[in-house]
Amino acid sequence: MEKYYKNFILCGEIDFYCVLCKETYGDEADVERHMRWDKHRNVLKLQEYLHKYKKDFIYKLNDIFYCEVCNLLTVDVASHVKEDYHKAKKATSERISKKSEFVKREPNGTIKVNSKVVSKLQWHGFKDGKCSTCNLDKIYKLDHITSASHMSYLTQSRVKFEGDKCYRELKSDKFYCFTCFETFENEHLNNHWTDNHSKVTKPRNSESNNGKTTTNKSKCDSNNNKCNLSIKLLAECFSSKYEFDIEKKTANCLLCGATVTPSLKNLTEHPIEFHPETENLRIHDHGKRRHELAIYANENYLKLNEGGSKIFCTLCDIFTSAHMNCATQHVEGLLHRGHLEIKGLIKDSKHLKPPTKGVAYKSFLKDMYGPFKILEYNVLIINDGICIELMSFWLIQIIKGFKGSMVKCYACNLTMNLIELPKHSKEINHMKIVENCKVLLIDDDGHEIFIREIHPGLYHCGCCNKVFPFWDNVTKHLKSFPHKTQIYRKERLSMVLAPSESAARDWCPDSPPTRSGAALPQCGMAGCLIYCIVQVRKQEIEQHGRSGPAKTSERIRPKRTSCVGPAPSSRALAIMEPPGSDAEPEVKRKLHRRLTEATEATQKRSELLPRVVTPKEVLLQNYDEL
Repeated sequence: MEKYYKNFILCGEIDFYCVLCKETYGDEADVERHMRWDKHRNVLKLQEYLHKYKKDFIYKLNDIFYCEVCNLLTVDVASHVKEDYHKAKKATSERISKKSEFVKREPNGTIKVNSKVVSKLQWHGFKDGKCSTCNLDKIYKLDHITSASHMSYLTQSRVKFEGDKCYRELKSDKFYCFTCFETFENEHLNNHWTDNHSKVTKPRNSESNNGKTTTNKSKCDSNNNKCNLSIKLLAECFSSKYEFDIEKKTANCLLCGATVTPSLKNLTEHPIEFHPETENLRIHDHGKRRHELAIYANENYLKLNEGGSKIFCTLCDIFTSAHMNCATQHVEGLLHRGHLEIKGLIKDSKHLKPPTKGVAYKSFLKDMYGPFKILEYNVLIINDGICIELMSFWLIQIIKGFKGSMVKCYACNLTMNLIELPKHSKEINHMKIVENCKVLLIDDDGHEIFIREIHPGLYHCGCCNKVFPFWDNVTKHLKSFPHKTQIYRKERLSMVLAPSESAARDWCPDSPPTRSGAALPQCGMAGCLIYCIVQVRKQEIEQHGRSGPAKTSERIRPKRTSCVGPAPSSRALAIMEPPGSDAEPEVKRKLHRRLTEATEATQKRSELLPRVVTPKEVLLQNYDEL
């Protein structure tokens, strides 16, 4: 018991309560597992004796005090250390167990006091909405039954037996009778048994009741000629909630003592109708479950985040809920097993093949424009139509959910800190892997899906920036709702970016090429781009509505027209109107001023985009004004 006391575990006759973690337990094995839990041990290391009462082994926990030698919580520590009980406990190192041979908790959770089955609420002292253990009325049972104050009173109280008399001593000079489940003053103890129990019949759920209790399967089997098979099966299924009498073919509710006709419907509906608050009275051992989950996670390449609220799979690079069922389903799923197979950790199996052959990335890439910053996106346009985020292009994903953001490189199969990303992205090996990927353009309901094969059997969806082992998982992903959503977003972006960039090149053919090989406007790039975007979008809206063209082939391509005038300002003014327009010079100057302001504002926000500085973000936010 000394080990429990040092771990701040309040020990009762069949109950245990961790004061630090506020967890309730009904079995010593669960307590042992909880004390090995990392979170409990970390909190335990932070505790120190109260300096004034260090010799009395007193700890202070917020507004209450914990006495290690007495294993109890108290508010008045000054009075407690003066008590004879505390002095006696302090004088000896022996810590006697509080277990009683007359009080037991069965493996199925059934509580027996002197061989009599009592319900959980009766054991905790509840009757008619009142807790006799704490002397409180009108409380919510589910919260109160696991509170520190209630568990403190419960673990300090003792059940006593005097012949047939069975009661619990309470601190307020009262006793709680386990026969009638009422509370009385101690001075009425002797008279209570004769005055109040003379009319109380022997309880039905007593095992001494002529041997009629048949929750035990062996007793049912000994009376096969009298037992009904269906009742025997129900007795095995509902033994934790009812006590069955096979001879009388009845079931007695362990919570209220009501007699229920043993049928599946009646036994299921009775607790829902009459005891809805007790449906969630099961003890939730979070420490035990988290400990088991942590062991399972270590064995299956899973990792718990700092708070223990999520699980991250280091193979699949995805999060799932920190629950054993969720972890098991993921480990046994097609995605996780596919990654295990690629790494050679399990046997190979047959898989689907891609519908098309991959082509070399270098031969596939013709043009690349960007990166462009539009709202929260940093995007590239490949071959004048495929929109892909910058991180997805470099096969890099930012992983959030841990202490600080981590970065996963799908190409090199490395996980690193975010601060290491700039250096890693410039490494020759990383760039070679990206360039050597094979490209598969998959037609999915009229949409071109940009998929790359990073390594044999490992595919990357450029639209969603996710990797999948084998084509089976890719096929499943292409049908998923998140993927469809990403397709819609990327297509909307490509409709804005791709035709505008092409239009800018057509309006300004004298512009020099950029580092990506694409020609950009030489004369006040912001003016050219904004003018082309506005003109193209107006024409597309007239023909196709505000959503734009549905297909790339329907996008509008303006005719080539060179810029006019030697000075940048003159060129900018010249391209702000279609050729041959009779727009007033004052209108030109106002539009030029607004475009210049938009360009300067965008340049300040685009320091992270060294290749192209474009005011498209401003344009999208203020399109109606322009």
